[in-house]
Amino acid sequence: DAYEITRDHRMVLKVERGGVPPNVKLDGAYKFVDALKTLVPNGPPSLLECSKLTVEGKVVFAKGVTFKGAVKVVNAGPEP
Repeated sequence: DAYEITRDHRMVLKVERGGVPPNVKLDGAYKFVDALKTLVPNGPPSLLECSKLTVEGKVVFAKGVTFKGAVKVVNAGPEP
């Protein structure tokens, strides 16, 4: 939700972001699209107010998650 689709089908950063996109760093486990889908099976989290998101390890975001500020999510175990 940090981005929106324009009427002419372009993806642009929302004005509320002040021209600064969220900095997102995902674990190497999510380098392929099919793996990325396992991270957000309930839809992506809100990043509108998130400055930085770092994900280490395998995790699954629940529906309706909102990140604000700089956030680091860590799972050192083998399962999400």
